[in-house]
Amino acid sequence: MEEHKQICMDEIALEGLDGITLESLWFRLQDRKPPFRLPIDEYSKPFVWELITSLHQVKFYELPTARPPITASDGAKEFSEELATYVWFDQKAEPLQMISDEAKGIRGCSGTYHTRQDITSEVRPENGDILSITEAEKRYGGKLVIVASPEARLDALMGLSGDTRAEMSLTSYCTLEYIGKSRHNGRLQTELASALKIDAKGAHYVRRILTSSGIVTKQHLSYFVNTTSVMKAGRILLLSRFHNKLFNTYQFLMEKVSNYLEMQPGRETSLFNIREFLLSIMKDKGFSQQKAKKFYELLKSSGLTTFFMRSRSELYGKLDETKARGRQDRQIRMVKLLKTYAEYTQELDDQEKPEPSACK
Repeated sequence: MEEHKQICMDEIALEGLDGITLESLWFRLQDRKPPFRLPIDEYSKPFVWELITSLHQVKFYELPTARPPITASDGAKEFSEELATYVWFDQKAEPLQMISDEAKGIRGCSGTYHTRQDITSEVRPENGDILSITEAEKRYGGKLVIVASPEARLDALMGLSGDTRAEMSLTSYCTLEYIGKSRHNGRLQTELASALKIDAKGAHYVRRILTSSGIVTKQHLSYFVNTTSVMKAGRILLLSRFHNKLFNTYQFLMEKVSNYLEMQPGRETSLFNIREFLLSIMKDKGFSQQKAKKFYELLKSSGLTTFFMRSRSELYGKLDETKARGRQDRQIRMVKLLKTYAEYTQELDDQEKPEPSACK
């Protein structure tokens, strides 16, 4: 029972100052990694509700209007076998409202902080019976939200890394909270500026503070957004407690091609040889023409390679005069390595100069 209670506390705390509705909590528990040991159904929900109402580090609020439940596509990604990489669901979420209530020692992101009503005494009266889940759902529906205390929220965000006593600016804390709500999905760095209403430079600075402190991890990743066919390269940010290595097919192939070209004379070879090499390591994995085209685009856009034309005679030597009579000197498409995959990733990391101090 204690383990179930801690898990519920963790999921509520990770939702930040905005809190979580019951419908969204059921989704979070079902989607949790590692899995929640109880099936979420009509039999278990009353039991989980009893656990939640016994948590004295949470309060209950009524929103002005019902909040839509979380769905699988909210800020999520999925691995596409067809594209051989991750696809992010493009969500145009409304900018978050940063809150700093110094009198109560409360900060975080919430658009309803000043309009919601504290109903803790109605749900969990000091003298009297706790409201049943049936009555709570009937009375409040999707307007009921559960919010964890500032201490519980900070503990959930910090995990085993960082110092929970570290002082952070409001922007740094709200960024941390925003990243934490995504759990194992993580957030793209490009999302920070629009979500927190800060400019790109400010988002970059705050992210550097959080990663240098070890509270947040970053990874370089090639990905698609589900509303476009253009491959992008960016950084994904996760809480350290949720860190997991995301190494997609394209990054695997970039490293392999880099190593292959590095061993070729002049660090170059024909595109035909590159295709044959890719097919040899991707056989039985369905490496389609579409995937190959996307991969070549990534090789060029990353600056890892350059593509150019070279005459066949220059590459293989002049043809015998008799054989060459009446034939054009065919052009062959070539690929040249400009920098190794290790150099490429190092360049990306070199852009991240660590801050002299941690979370300030």
